[in-house]
Amino acid sequence: MKIALTINGTQIDSNLPGGVPTGGINTLGTDIIFPLIEFIILALIFFAMWQIITSGYSIIFSKGEKERFQKAISKLKFAVMGLVAIFAAFLIINFFQQLLGGISLMPW
Repeated sequence: MKIALTINGTQIDSNLPGGVPTGGINTLGTDIIFPLIEFIILALIFFAMWQIITSGYSIIFSKGEKERFQKAISKLKFAVMGLVAIFAAFLIINFFQQLLGGISLMPW
């Protein structure tokens, strides 16, 4: 069985009995942290989309009242900026994951 220690890219053999975990710290990232990041990004995307939908309804039902219309437009602008920021954060996180560990959040 191989131990999780590597020197110059070569894994070191050990005579560990079967069933001893040798995954190392990388399993923490792939099993817990990366799915958590994916969940947070998806939740933020759904929240931004919800804000866009509700601001659209607010624009429709403002009935010509300038203050309500401006408030809805402002909410729409912030929701779109938030969506852009979420995608930028996704791309930045994915870039650093590939740079450090070769693991990507993108399924393709």
